[in-house]
Amino acid sequence: MFAIYVMPYISPNYHLGDLPFRRDARDIYDNEFVVSMLRSRQLKATPSRIMVIEQLLSLKDPITSSVLEDKLVGKLDRATIYRTLNSLFDADLIDKIDFRKGQTHYEMINGKKHHHYAVCRKCSDIETVNECLGRELHDMARNGLKKFKGVDSHSLAFFGICRKCEK
Repeated sequence: MFAIYVMPYISPNYHLGDLPFRRDARDIYDNEFVVSMLRSRQLKATPSRIMVIEQLLSLKDPITSSVLEDKLVGKLDRATIYRTLNSLFDADLIDKIDFRKGQTHYEMINGKKHHHYAVCRKCSDIETVNECLGRELHDMARNGLKKFKGVDSHSLAFFGICRKCEK
C-alpha cells in the first residue's frame, strides 16, 4: 500500500504572505513546509535549496553567502550556494540587501511585511525598520522618471550611529 499526496496548485503570482502555509520565523520548519514553498514557485526541491532555505528560515537577521557557507561547510560548496541563492532570489523567495559592507546579505521573504533596515556605520549592527512608505515612494519615483514606465519594487537602508557606539 502507498499513499498519494496531492499538492494544491498555488499561483506563482501569489506573495508568500498570502499563502496558507505562512509561518512565523520562530516556528520549526519541517521539510514538507520547505518543499511546499519551493513547489509554489515551480522550483524543484533539491537538497541544496532545502538546506539553504532551512538556514535562512532559522535566522532572525540577514546573512551573507560567506556566513551561510560556514554554516553549511562540508555539505555545499561555494558555487552551489551562489547558484542556489540566485535561483531563490529569481523566484522571489529571498531578498538581497546591500548594507554597504562589501557583501550582499540575504533573507527569506516568507510572508514578512516589507521592511527596511538601519545600519550602524561604526559596528555594523542592524535594526529592522518596520514602517515603509512604499506606495508613496513608488509614486514619487514614477512621477520623476522619464525612461521608465513604472516602478515595481524598492530597497532602502538607513545609515547612522547606534546608541551603543554613540557613548
